[in-house]
Amino acid sequence: MDKNQVISDNPSIDTEKTELIMFRVTPSEKEFFETLSLILSELHVDEKGTRVLKNNSLSDFVRMSLTVTLNFYLYKIFPDSRVLSKFKSNKAKNKFIDFRTKYMNISNEFSS
Repeated sequence: MDKNQVISDNPSIDTEKTELIMFRVTPSEKEFFETLSLILSELHVDEKGTRVLKNNSLSDFVRMSLTVTLNFYLYKIFPDSRVLSKFKSNKAKNKFIDFRTKYMNISNEFSS
């Protein structure tokens, strides 16, 4: 993974820094993602012309897809403390507890 930071040509107000994350997909997966990106970049969700994807780019598509997936986990799965019992290793349990504390502001009072 390339850890070199990339600064956008048009940085946001708080000068957001981004990192390049690379992953491999098959040619058919790439075609599928590109097609979805095109469709979602043309899909208007309101009368103002707001589109699901601002730009027809794989970068925007992947970012949106990851956001939707992560929000599902954050709001539907991770708040349930019973998830802790599904981890086999103590290291994973501790990571889960730390994640909930840091990113979700959830008290981690688990009974052992």
